Amino acid sequence: WLNPDMLTIGMGGQTLGMYRTQFFYWVILGTPLLLSNDIRIMSSSDRNLVLNKEAISINRDSDCVMGSLVQAVVGETWIRPLSDSSFAVLLVNQDMQHEKNITVKSSKDAGQWGDFHPIVFGNSTNMKIRDIGIGEDIGIFNYTFTSTVLPSDARLFRFEVV
Repeated sequence: WLNPDMLTIGMGGQTLGMYRTQFFYWVILGTPLLLSNDIRIMSSSDRNLVLNKEAISINRDSDCVMGSLVQAVVGETWIRPLSDSSFAVLLVNQDMQHEKNITVKSSKDAGQWGDFHPIVFGNSTNMKIRDIGIGEDIGIFNYTFTSTVLPSDARLFRFEVV
């Protein structure tokens, strides 16, 4: 297993967005989720983050495939194939002052080869998208999906071909 070190969520000195970014990196990379603090005294927002069942499920996916950085032009886009044929998609904004609109391209028709290359989705490029961080279905998108990511923050999604 890749093991970058322990998570520092709830130890102070960072914003919730920074904690979210760290946690979602660990999730997309499939690394062990190790906390070194007492979860009983964490703030409710920090505790809710590290206890997100959908994020933990992605982290523990049975195929054990590590996510990959697929673009870092406008923010970062990471994609991890999952055992149920869906994909975890992480969007990261490292800019500390400005929000970023980060676009994920699901096919060659969206420009160049798309962010999922070399995977080809056949006749369908429709993707059902779920926001893992807030636990809500976003909708069905074709070719591209754009999300606003706040400064020093990240968003984690599950993309499913429909």
